[in-house]
Amino acid sequence: MLPSRVEIERQRKSEELALRTDYLSEKYADQSIVQAILDQKIWEGMTAAHLFDSAGEPETIDQKYMKNKSREIWKYHHEGGNRFLLRVTLENGIVVGWDAKG
Repeated sequence: MLPSRVEIERQRKSEELALRTDYLSEKYADQSIVQAILDQKIWEGMTAAHLFDSAGEPETIDQKYMKNKSREIWKYHHEGGNRFLLRVTLENGIVVGWDAKG
């Protein structure tokens, strides 16, 4: 008997998760970071690479460069106008805060 579409989809997702977990484990070596990224968490002190792996590519990035630091605001989930459900602030490539709405 052939597997159902649901079973095929479940198997595909399981294989994708295993590949992603292997990739992140090789990239970061720290299993607590890997698990946090897989859980799509954001934390203060995470790097821009961690954020990209956790939340994906932002819809837009606002950049400001000052004498001693750079500041970026990564914006996710555009709601129209200049409204975004998630804004993450990075200074010198490190997350220093975020604002989630909704």
